[in-house]
Amino acid sequence: QIYGAITPDAARAGLELFAEHTDDARANPGKHPNVDRLLQLVGEGRTLRVKHVFFA
Repeated sequence: QIYGAITPDAARAGLELFAEHTDDARANPGKHPNVDRLLQLVGEGRTLRVKHVFFA
């Protein structure tokens, strides 16, 4: 919500938040899929657009 999309900069910030899982995610691909996605975005320099869907 701060960045409006998951940019490489936002992904780096996310990796800082999940720092305790980042090394484990690198060593065990698939164990932490959300961290894997952030690592991929940083590594490829890509942005992921996200659509918010609200349920009542």
